[in-house]
Amino acid sequence: MDPLSARATLQIDPTVPLSASLIESAFEREAALRAPSRYPDDAGRRAALAWRARLDDARAVLLAQLDARPARARRGLGAWPTVAIVGGALVVVAGLAVAAGFGAVAIGERLSQLAEEHEAASVQHYQPGETLFTFPASLEYYADGRLSHLCDPELAACWEGAVFTNADCSELTVHLGYWRSMPPSDGDAISTEPDVVDTVRIDDVLAYEQTPVVFGDDRYELGAIVDLTCSDPPGY
Repeated sequence: MDPLSARATLQIDPTVPLSASLIESAFEREAALRAPSRYPDDAGRRAALAWRARLDDARAVLLAQLDARPARARRGLGAWPTVAIVGGALVVVAGLAVAAGFGAVAIGERLSQLAEEHEAASVQHYQPGETLFTFPASLEYYADGRLSHLCDPELAACWEGAVFTNADCSELTVHLGYWRSMPPSDGDAISTEPDVVDTVRIDDVLAYEQTPVVFGDDRYELGAIVDLTCSDPPGY
């Protein structure tokens, strides 16, 4: 898909300068208008799923175009910028890229740079090609407290996120990794694994629909969604 077609797909005026917030807001608006859950019939839902895939492509094309501009290039962040809501305040914990098998964790930038990068951001979105989950899905982390009502009130820190699977799943298992201490933040790549991996099961997950994942464990300093698996994957 070329950038002009991507703009048309997301209903972005071709004369308007691109920004990450513009692309994300247009993507969320168009995705909500054609959400598969709006269509009771199978044919309508299939068409909505196909359109969502096109929206994903358009978003990726425009973000890539944005990243290609030196003046607007974003810092190199991993696919796991985990945030926690502590007493109503945003705390940027770390930016991680967790490869398959929970190995090869790469630290993107110094924590001070991460804090600056995420200070005004309320949503961090990652495509299936970035998350590398066993069961393909996009991932979002939220820093605006939109899912705080789902947090355990006994927790001092609660991580708020959501996954958007590429296909329906009758029984989705979310793998949650926890680290007892923060990985080094000097910008060097390290190899480590979570100290503990916990799992939660979510039933009847619909493709491309938001599936909230809210979690935390005060015994650990860092938490992240590290993998997704499905009991009945459709050919993956």
